[in-house]
Amino acid sequence: NFEGAEFPVTADPTWCGNRYESVSWINRSGEISASIKPTWCGLSFSNGVSSWRAWEEAYAIIPNSLHWDKKWNTSQYWSMYNQFVCHTDLAGPFKSPWNIEPAKKDKGYWGFVRSYCN
Repeated sequence: NFEGAEFPVTADPTWCGNRYESVSWINRSGEISASIKPTWCGLSFSNGVSSWRAWEEAYAIIPNSLHWDKKWNTSQYWSMYNQFVCHTDLAGPFKSPWNIEPAKKDKGYWGFVRSYCN
């Protein structure tokens, strides 16, 4: 129904739906990890310019746990963020799920790139 619409209609060309199918806490060889399972949209459109928006969406659905209380602007927050962005930039459509570990000390983005994101 185009009643009341003003033309031309502008749409977001990168919108493709939910980026994440699920997020759960898992134990990987003794390391507790937030296991983020991206959808096709998440695998394809979470890197680059949209990585901050992708992180905001993931952050919103990562459940609180004994391992991470989701406090903003802490070293642990930035560690999780840098691991996440590393996964979106490098693992992208080649790896799923993306596992980010709150116990990892923040190494900055390039430090995580050098250590394959974790």
